[in-house]
Amino acid sequence: MKVRIATVACTVAAPDSFEAFVLSIRTLLRMPLENAAQVIVLPEALALELVAMLPEGVRQDPPAAFSALQELRRAWLQLFTTIAVEHGVTIAAGSFPLRTRGGRYRCRCDVFSPDGRHAFQDKLHLTLGEKALGVIEPGDALKVFDIAGVPMAIALGHDCQFPQSVRAQCEAGARVLIVPARVDRHADALRMRVGCMARALENRCHVALSMAAPESVLFNTEAAVLAPMGGGFPGVGVRVSGSDDWAVADLDIAVDGRSVEQRRARHDPQRQRSECGADGGRREYVARVVQAQHHA
Repeated sequence: MKVRIATVACTVAAPDSFEAFVLSIRTLLRMPLENAAQVIVLPEALALELVAMLPEGVRQDPPAAFSALQELRRAWLQLFTTIAVEHGVTIAAGSFPLRTRGGRYRCRCDVFSPDGRHAFQDKLHLTLGEKALGVIEPGDALKVFDIAGVPMAIALGHDCQFPQSVRAQCEAGARVLIVPARVDRHADALRMRVGCMARALENRCHVALSMAAPESVLFNTEAAVLAPMGGGFPGVGVRVSGSDDWAVADLDIAVDGRSVEQRRARHDPQRQRSECGADGGRREYVARVVQAQHHA
């Protein structure tokens, strides 16, 4: 199965209205749509751009800002649903702080399909800053999605730094890992890139990294589609790296997927034991955390 996937490195915008946000998103997506991308990955915390249009007192109070954003949730869903259907593309739309029944918030990455449906992956591992806000809670399920005919999984931002979670998703069948991220410093951008390369190497999968960063950090930050290092894959572990903001890569999962299985069995003794039934704990862990895809 061949799939064309596009990722972006961009600044954090500050629209003064939702209409301005819509215009900026459609302008941003022009390049991958013109290049017939089938899957588009947008950066983490994309919805926080909308905080710029809120009154100043609300902008300075994160819980109040998150609460105000809930009024824009329906318009957010409609925007990306419309674009996905219009262009026959799947969009991983960064993340949105969605209020839960308990009054707290989850960082949610919505995935919009060409058929008008959408699914989601919640962030499982919070950063220290997110924990300090006191109103964000982690998600409780890992998922694998069928995107453009290819099994894919999402590691939202900080989640890609945790090998066990990503490995569970790959053992459940994921062949491409989507990583929407947001960084504030050069060190954060480097750590995100290195973490993604490590996950690609460990799991013999492709990793599609999309990042948002301040202008001062962006010049040293690139979107990328990464791969394992070795026979059949790029020796440097980079399938394509960003130029002019976007990175667009053509992946042949039918070919790479077979190589993935062969390399897993040959190079990973731990995985060999698991597949032979010697590592029952691993199998139980995967069965427990990987839930069936469902819709919001």
